[in-house]
Amino acid sequence: MDRDHPPALPPQEAKTKAPVVTKTKPTRRLLPGDLICGNCGEGNEPTRRFCSRCGASLETATRVKEPWWRRLLPKPKTLKAGERPGQPGVKTGWLRRPDFRRLFRALRWFLGVVGLLAGLVFTLYSPARSWLAHEVGHAKQDAIREVDPQYTPIRPASAAATVSLQDHGPQNSVDGFNNTFWAAPSSSPDLALRYTFESPTTVSRLLVDSGNKQDFSGYDRPKKIHMVFSDGKSNDITLKDESSGQDITIKNAKKIDWMELHITSVYDSINGSGVVAITNVQFYTRK
Repeated sequence: MDRDHPPALPPQEAKTKAPVVTKTKPTRRLLPGDLICGNCGEGNEPTRRFCSRCGASLETATRVKEPWWRRLLPKPKTLKAGERPGQPGVKTGWLRRPDFRRLFRALRWFLGVVGLLAGLVFTLYSPARSWLAHEVGHAKQDAIREVDPQYTPIRPASAAATVSLQDHGPQNSVDGFNNTFWAAPSSSPDLALRYTFESPTTVSRLLVDSGNKQDFSGYDRPKKIHMVFSDGKSNDITLKDESSGQDITIKNAKKIDWMELHITSVYDSINGSGVVAITNVQFYTRK
């Protein structure tokens, strides 16, 4: 071997210096789900594995998130080929289930926005807060009235009857005493009491003391009563055969001038007296 002339080496491939990559803004508009290259900052489609600008791996790339407000919006549903409208067995029109879902999501988004705006208005605008407090107070009172209703007694201006026994006229049924009572022959073809009010009145309840309090079993007692009101409406009730006062809820008696109680059947007395009696009828209106 010639020491002065070393053997020739095979040709070597020239080494190129790796280009310096500067991280810059993406060249395309970023969409939710896009991958942002950590090397150059380019935005890439979610299906890419390497950056379209610098070629770097996208395994550690940052994924673009969807804005919070866009998540509230209804998203269109992609139908499969067999689910396209117009195909056999696929419902069309506004009754399709996907339409209901889109409608519900849109309604939820709309109500959320309205609720947010209303909250801002009531928080920042003092008159609105005062109005809301007033309305809430009224709603609370209405709820209390529904749960625990209060009633005010009403006294009729006059009382009349189709028939009465002597000393036992219709006025005795509204005088508030337990030792007086209205009485009439049970066999009368039309047994009725009429009560007239000073002004149009809503009657919500009746408290009826049936029979003669002093001799309950000695007189017939009303069983079924057909009530007729001045506006032409009516109401039927059935009384129990008991001496204690019976609380009756009245329907259809709103803003009436008078009401009539027609006794259509009775509980017979123990001795067959043939005389029906009512000790007291008390009227109440709801506050």
